[in-house]
Amino acid sequence: MLLKIQDKEYLLRYDINALILLEDITGQSITNALNEDMGIKTLRSLLYVGLKRNHKEITLESVGDLIQEYLDADGDMEKLSELITVAFSESNLTSKKK
Repeated sequence: MLLKIQDKEYLLRYDINALILLEDITGQSITNALNEDMGIKTLRSLLYVGLKRNHKEITLESVGDLIQEYLDADGDMEKLSELITVAFSESNLTSKKK
């Protein structure tokens, strides 16, 4: 999924390695990290692991800066959370294939 912030585009992609990295960073299982009461720290971590594969230079701190840039450009946290959820859903990591 493509995430556009200001005039820059970022490819957001979740795979097994992203989920392992998320568990390492948060110390939580995927199920706990993705609960509805997700805090800003978890949101930043989710965005970070989704961007890391295609943007190797990105850091947790720079993702925090991206979130702030997104908010400053009239984005909102709910919309950002929805984008992350859609990208995660597109990964097929949680769907059961028959």
